[in-house]
Amino acid sequence: MFCTNCGKKIDDNLKFCPECGSSLNDVAAEVKDQVKEEADTQAENAVSAAAAAAAGAAAVTQEVTEAAEEQVSDIEKTVADADLHEIDTSSITAEAEAAEKEAKRIEEEAKATIADAQAKADAAKAKAEAALAEAREKARKANMAKAEAEASSAVNKANRKIAAAGAAKQKYLSALDEARTAYDDAVKAFTDAEALGVTDLPVLMPFADLSDVPETKQTGKTAERNNAVTAVPAPAPAAPQAGQTGEVRLVKPWGYFLLNILYCIPVIGWIFLLIHTFGKKYKNRQNYAISIWIGIFICLVICAIATVLYLIFRDSDFVKTLEHMVKAVYELIRSYFTP
Repeated sequence: MFCTNCGKKIDDNLKFCPECGSSLNDVAAEVKDQVKEEADTQAENAVSAAAAAAAGAAAVTQEVTEAAEEQVSDIEKTVADADLHEIDTSSITAEAEAAEKEAKRIEEEAKATIADAQAKADAAKAKAEAALAEAREKARKANMAKAEAEASSAVNKANRKIAAAGAAKQKYLSALDEARTAYDDAVKAFTDAEALGVTDLPVLMPFADLSDVPETKQTGKTAERNNAVTAVPAPAPAAPQAGQTGEVRLVKPWGYFLLNILYCIPVIGWIFLLIHTFGKKYKNRQNYAISIWIGIFICLVICAIATVLYLIFRDSDFVKTLEHMVKAVYELIRSYFTP
């Protein structure tokens, strides 16, 4: 088929033109409308031609009838005059015969014209019917092309979805294999560590039973592991050891507030900050102490950068203005606390 926008030849199964990007969903409707419009135009032209031919034939018949009546009237008048004046009617009879022959000729021509007009009308009617049949055939083909394009698009979309689902299923099976392998390695490492007397270990979560997943076609190592998933006993969660308490004990909001007040006390607060930083009893509190040190480090870096910028631009008007503003604020605060 051809694009109605740019005229390029394209595949019948496409919905959009690859050349100009215009939508091809309305091609069938446009073709149908165009064909219907052409058929209507041809039918109107045929009807107009038939009407014109019929009108011409009627006009010719009327003219022939009027001419014949006029000839007959002239003949009758001539005969009447001849009877009145007692003249020789032989010439008049000859003229009447000639007029009668002319009237017959005109009548025959009128009949021929009427037949010709009827033939043209029949031809126009046949042409209109052929155009209508052609328009219906084009509309049917356009509908078939549209249905074929929609069906092809739906099939292609379904194929893509099925392919994506297959890829996702394969990815899920691969991830399940990796999880089982990691779980087996963790069980082995956990057992070896306990055998060596290690106690500060995280709790090993039991492997979830995925035997209720939809059945899939599996082969090789994947099928063996899927069949053995329920046969591997999950170890019981280990009881939390003394060293593991810090992993699960959390500091409450009031605890953070009191720690902030404690860390603000000179010397004593700093000592507690160091103890909490290097202590491992409560991991959550240790992380908070480390965050305080990170904040102090960031403040020191900002102060260092500000000092360097001050030393570089201290002679500028902007820095001098800031100095006056800071001194004014300092003096204002000092006046409130000085008797």
